[in-house]
Amino acid sequence: MSVAYPAPVYRRAHWYVLAVAIPTLAGFLPTYFGLFPRMQLAHHVHFWAATLWLVLLFAQPMLIARGNLSLHRTMGMVGIGVVIVFYATSMYVAWYSAGDAAAKGLPQQLLHWVDILAVNFALIAVVLAVVWRKTVAVHQRLMLATLFAGIVPGVGRALGQFVLAPAGLPGAVFPIVIFGGMILAALAWAWADRFKHPVTLGVLATVLVLSVSTFTIGASEWWREVLATFGIPQELYTPFRLDP
Repeated sequence: MSVAYPAPVYRRAHWYVLAVAIPTLAGFLPTYFGLFPRMQLAHHVHFWAATLWLVLLFAQPMLIARGNLSLHRTMGMVGIGVVIVFYATSMYVAWYSAGDAAAKGLPQQLLHWVDILAVNFALIAVVLAVVWRKTVAVHQRLMLATLFAGIVPGVGRALGQFVLAPAGLPGAVFPIVIFGGMILAALAWAWADRFKHPVTLGVLATVLVLSVSTFTIGASEWWREVLATFGIPQELYTPFRLDP
């Protein structure tokens, strides 16, 4: 069964997903396996749910490109369960590590702000995509929009580990590069839609709000106090040690 694409550029949507998914996973793999013995079940579920979600984001548009709408719908039902698990574990990990982020201050508290907002943005995008599942132009854009939730924590982590740190660049370069790149990506996407489609314009506005609020609210003493008040006041993963 053929699908009428909203624009020719969306025929290659799965490759856009892959371009974000590979560095995102590369950024998290060293940390995940490095702390593997000290993590509890929720952290493992979080990592694998996130990985499965990226796999689904790649597979779903590829299935549509090949005309396999039936399997696409079946995997979409699986995806709903994956998103629920991913969101729940994401918020748990965020809550658990909040106290440690507050104690360490910048940049941890700033990244905590980004992570929490990005995860909630992704959830809203998925819910809207399900509601608009019969309108390809809206559904596909909303699903692609969830990729922006992994750019800062995932792609940014990989960029820092494999590019900025080895080059000996100062830490101030990181937010300039990663947020600047995210804004440029959102602008390029909006340009591909000729700055007309409400979804891409909404994503662009969200990226701008996320970027600005990160360096104002996310870096504020108020946010640090919130993390200290509601988070567990101990170092991340310390109580998860399996060794006696």
